[in-house]
Amino acid sequence: MQCATDLDELLRPEGADRFFDAWFGREAYRGAGPADRFDDVLSLARLDAWLRQPGFMADGVVRMRRAEPFDQRRVRQVEEVYALLAEGWTLQVVDPHRRFGPTAPLSRIAETLSRRIGRAPSVSAVFLTPAGAAGSRRHHDRQDTFTLQLAGTKRWRLFEQLSPELLDMSSDRPDLRPTEDVEIGPGDLLYVPRGMPHQVLAGAGEGLSLSVVFGFTPLDWTALTGLLAARAAATPELAA
Repeated sequence: MQCATDLDELLRPEGADRFFDAWFGREAYRGAGPADRFDDVLSLARLDAWLRQPGFMADGVVRMRRAEPFDQRRVRQVEEVYALLAEGWTLQVVDPHRRFGPTAPLSRIAETLSRRIGRAPSVSAVFLTPAGAAGSRRHHDRQDTFTLQLAGTKRWRLFEQLSPELLDMSSDRPDLRPTEDVEIGPGDLLYVPRGMPHQVLAGAGEGLSLSVVFGFTPLDWTALTGLLAARAAATPELAA
């Protein structure tokens, strides 16, 4: 897949230099592409095969969540996953880019973004949401996120970005002003800067919506202090 190793292709139509100069950290960005450009990243059939691998669900990597009323639970049986999907819950697979070798498409995309951003993703996730269901309630992330839409569609409602000192506040406030609604389909990428509140709804009547998200935590003083502390704790001579 070209987009896994070519950053300009991944960030089409503007390309990498233009994107990082004009959008990164500032504004949401939708990059439309051919519907089949992410076909070898992950399919519904391959996701089902993951879930059925012995031991894959044993360590809490698979979670189910419901937006309204909010609920979240870890699951360990494939049958439970599909039963909850039928009730409108969303499937989440945590950090899939860490679970496969460096040549796997998800790992290659993570590496492509990491080389330009200067650090590895702090989080990644696969989301599978039934048609018409809410994928998430309104919230904001502390990471800059890149969402690749693999199957189905999602509608994103975006709100005005919070300033860094407001990141600890809830996004579920009536005074937040919506700025745009964005619909993404197969082959599209959506970048959302950290602190930009959003809520997500899977497209109606179009089957399951499948996407993968990569999140990159900015290296501000708080993140840098946490990173140094984690490295110190992992280094015996520094932790002593």
